Amino acid sequence: MNLKGVASALTLTAIAVSLTLTTVVFAPLPLMLLRRNGGRTSFVVGSILASAALIWFATPMVVGAFLGAVILTFVLTESESQNLGYTSSVFVTLLVLVGFAAIATGYAIEHYGFDPVIFARNQLTLALTQMNLPTGVTVDKEGLIKQLPSALIILIVLSIWANSIIVPKMEKLFGWAPIYLNHTFVSGEFRSWKLPDSFVWLALLSAAGTFLPIEPEWTHWVCANLFNVVVMLYFFQGLAVVVDFFAVKKISALWRMVAYIFIFSQLFLMVAFLGFADLWVGFRNRTKTDKSAVV
Repeated sequence: MNLKGVASALTLTAIAVSLTLTTVVFAPLPLMLLRRNGGRTSFVVGSILASAALIWFATPMVVGAFLGAVILTFVLTESESQNLGYTSSVFVTLLVLVGFAAIATGYAIEHYGFDPVIFARNQLTLALTQMNLPTGVTVDKEGLIKQLPSALIILIVLSIWANSIIVPKMEKLFGWAPIYLNHTFVSGEFRSWKLPDSFVWLALLSAAGTFLPIEPEWTHWVCANLFNVVVMLYFFQGLAVVVDFFAVKKISALWRMVAYIFIFSQLFLMVAFLGFADLWVGFRNRTKTDKSAVV
């Protein structure tokens, strides 16, 4: 059974709008389902109708977030359909979204007097007032603001990764098939994902610039943003090692879920270090690959 009909397209688009107002990260999920199982026309029509409604009723920030989810979905699925590798597809999608964010911000600055620094400072202050920080703990607001570029990149990559993992499982649950794409990513591509070996030099350089005193100051913050992204990428490589181990050893879904909860809540840095060490250890090469294992 494939996704058909105006009602289905509008329902998925409405869910995407709701997720934009709540989680943001998962807003592309229903849009990916719509594009993969309903076709390009259904996706475009649904996105246009939802965007028009948001422009009329919602704030510019919500409109921008939804358009970002639409662009992410379109670029990623088109890259996937053209048989572009997963890493290349994510990189192209990231470049397009960063460009879209830069253009939108520039337009808001020129026409509405928008100040991104003041806006970020106000949002951060509002978030901190809603948190119960321990007595004596202080937060360097300006330091956090200077690391917002890497936070934006991490948010985009996390959204791409999470939705890429969940979408095939949702299709399996609903009995749908992504017949409107010429090629789709398979689980093996996620299990075997690995950064280039030469990437380690960028990691070491960014770490040195972050934790060692260097001048001018702006180079420190460039390195800090770069280091944040590097840690995230090595986390995904470490996670691929863990998932591959679970698949080969046929760990049950229940224990996998428990492990993932601990990984994302407590063991983020440890898994990132695991990905970093994979360059020398080659964990997946040491594990006997079971081709019949399913992620």
